[in-house]
Amino acid sequence: MSSDPGEYRLSDEEPPPRRHVPLRKRPRRDTKDDQLEPETFLVRLMSYDPFPWMAGASVLLWVGLGLASRKWPVVGLVLLGCGLLVIALGQIYLYLLIYLDSPKDALLSFLFGWYRQFYLWQNPELTLKPMLLNFIGLGMVLTGMFVPHFREHPAAVETRYEMSAGSTPS
Repeated sequence: MSSDPGEYRLSDEEPPPRRHVPLRKRPRRDTKDDQLEPETFLVRLMSYDPFPWMAGASVLLWVGLGLASRKWPVVGLVLLGCGLLVIALGQIYLYLLIYLDSPKDALLSFLFGWYRQFYLWQNPELTLKPMLLNFIGLGMVLTGMFVPHFREHPAAVETRYEMSAGSTPS
């Protein structure tokens, strides 16, 4: 028995030699025709991550409409509406991610708010991108509500009349 003093075995026999089993190689596809297509349009659409495009477009819209609302206050209402739309798109994106994970959980989370909270607590990796879209939308809503009120109104500047002693205002 050739074993180390600290080694424990159940039998006195030597262990069998390890066999090297090579990993199976994937078949190589040379052309695009050989590649498999995803089954449904929704899976194909969501295989491309739409989050960077949605977030980038939302931020550009936020900055552009926020700057325009300083000059024209009516644009603040457009910014508010766009913010609400971004929040709605963030919620739709969240439900699509849940649906791609499990259609049964998507139906239950759509019907019951407590189930959605529990499901999202169990799967926090699903919530990051839709939550960021919701925060961008919330920022757009708040900007649309408050920025038009902080512009300088030309009529708000009052001219001051200096009065000297003994003169009356006209």
